Amino acid sequence: MPDPHSNLFYQYRRAAGSDTEAVNPRTRERQLEDNLTKAFVNTLELGGPALLGAFLRMLTPPVPALSAKSDTALISYRLQGFLDDISRARTRRVVIIAPARAQTATRSDQPDPRSSRPDASIYVASTGTGIVIESKLASPVDEDQITRHTCGAGWEQSVAHCRLDWSSVADRFLEAVADERVGDRARLLAEQFADFVDLAQGSAGMAEFDGITQADFDYFLSHPPEYTPVIRHKLEEFARAVHAEALPSAIRNQYPDVRMGPITHQPGAGAWVKIGKDPNRAKGDSFRNCNLMIAMDSARVTLNGVLRDQRVTKKGFPIAELWRSLKERHPTLMLRLGALGADYWLVIHRRIGRNDGPPNRLGETWIPAAEISLGLSAEAVRNSALPILGEIDFPGIHIRTSIPRGDVRLIDRNTLLREAAASLVDIFEVMAAVDPALTDA
Repeated sequence: MPDPHSNLFYQYRRAAGSDTEAVNPRTRERQLEDNLTKAFVNTLELGGPALLGAFLRMLTPPVPALSAKSDTALISYRLQGFLDDISRARTRRVVIIAPARAQTATRSDQPDPRSSRPDASIYVASTGTGIVIESKLASPVDEDQITRHTCGAGWEQSVAHCRLDWSSVADRFLEAVADERVGDRARLLAEQFADFVDLAQGSAGMAEFDGITQADFDYFLSHPPEYTPVIRHKLEEFARAVHAEALPSAIRNQYPDVRMGPITHQPGAGAWVKIGKDPNRAKGDSFRNCNLMIAMDSARVTLNGVLRDQRVTKKGFPIAELWRSLKERHPTLMLRLGALGADYWLVIHRRIGRNDGPPNRLGETWIPAAEISLGLSAEAVRNSALPILGEIDFPGIHIRTSIPRGDVRLIDRNTLLREAAASLVDIFEVMAAVDPALTDA
């Protein structure tokens, strides 16, 4: 994963008087928002006419284009306020730049020019174009700010405004610097800005899920803390997209709860999201801790079905029901195990609590004991699993398949959602053969 400290626009975020990161989420979001605005203005100001021209062409209604010989000395920028010349602009625009998924909020207070301070303003003297910028990251877009900024700039109320999203702006910059005539400085700035947009939106939980990259896997090699929020958000958005867009409604109804697990910074540790039963409705259900799971580490994305709780002798609980169904060669379970094929595995773990005691709510560790290929016949799987299950005090089961890093399915969003959902459906069918509450799905 790219080192954020090598990005031109990355800034350390520290709480005042503290050597720890700011703990107030809104403070952190505001810092990210301010840094992103500064990166945007720096990119325009230092990148030259190619990048400013690309930005101006995004505005609607259109504004006068820059001439090929635009004098950059006649283009003014200001962060956190209005330029002195902005009031006499002939072409006037208020531009809101926000993540594509940002929500809109409207307040009822009266516009007060004294309370208006835009995030940036731009004045192009050669064309008389004045632009007021309001940038957003995690906070909602406040439409009343358009009115306040219009008043604050000394403009009439009918000024045109438009809304852009950060990713589209970054993409337009990259398109502009693809021209060989553009200088190296503009190209470097555009590339660095695009990387910073990804980092900022991911950290703020506002990035759209668009697939999994090699850099995402690299995170798990060293767990750089700056990227932990990015990976957390991406994996959770992946799971939510699979759940909402690709899984059949019958499975969503049985497993409505999508919940991100903790990310630890231990060597080799991965991350996971569970898709399970509604905890408020599953009280008293002995299978309440069984679920589907999407996990990720440095080598692969894994799709799992999780069966756990109690011993093989504890009748009515998941492990005992699996044991009984295997022992009795339950026809539905045997048929569905046999249908999965060599891409799937039955992984048996030892569940161990703290101080090598029984697993409990205070914590537990899953230690792999055996991996049995489901490419074998169902009878061979049964004969391999039963003696291992019988020897372990507290077994935990994963029915697993995976997509390795580098697989082309990972980088295309729709393909990945479709493939992940298809695997989870196959796994769910096996779990439904064990959990009686799922048989109606």
